[in-house]
Amino acid sequence: MLAGTATAVVNQKDGAPVVPPATAAAGAGVTKGTAGANGGTNSAPTAKQVPGRFKVVLPDSFLGLPRADDDPTFAGVREAMLGIFTSRPDLHLDMAIYSNLLKTAVGMAGESDTDFPSKEEMMQLVSAPQQSAPGVTIINDSLKNMDPGPQGGLMRCRGVTTRFEGANMTTVMAECYWVGDNTVGEFSQEFSLDDLGMSKTAAHTRQFRAATEKPK
Repeated sequence: MLAGTATAVVNQKDGAPVVPPATAAAGAGVTKGTAGANGGTNSAPTAKQVPGRFKVVLPDSFLGLPRADDDPTFAGVREAMLGIFTSRPDLHLDMAIYSNLLKTAVGMAGESDTDFPSKEEMMQLVSAPQQSAPGVTIINDSLKNMDPGPQGGLMRCRGVTTRFEGANMTTVMAECYWVGDNTVGEFSQEFSLDDLGMSKTAAHTRQFRAATEKPK
């Protein structure tokens, strides 16, 4: 199951919207037990039923930016994003907008009740590209594998160019995604033209994950 949406924030340099890539996520399923000798159910955990060891708690500030979810500038963004996933009770997500109105970053993270049976499958869901809409053209660069850091798993990053036809302007965002044993997440920020390898955004994503992902 795949869900995703565009998240609009504001680039305070010129007052035009900045749209980070869509984030898509899905929780791992739970396999029912097999029938026992007496017609009962064997409830022993299978590979898909291993309880997830980590939870996610988003920090109140990040990179010196306060959490600004309730700022009128970003009205409705968080609720709209999280509302997509209400049908997945096994995936617990949170999203934060960090901003001082001069600089903005967006982070989302979630944990599943059980370990994911396939990190690669989850990565494909999490990093699914945003689709273009009328008046908005999305150009997604190819995903690049990046070092996930000491917490392991997978991490990939991409740069996304967004063309707003009505405003006659283009914005560029960098976004990185991670998948752990039972956690997923993304972090996006304005793309730095002097960091074409996205190493800075990848480093910030590892910092965001370290600040977010906690043992249960």
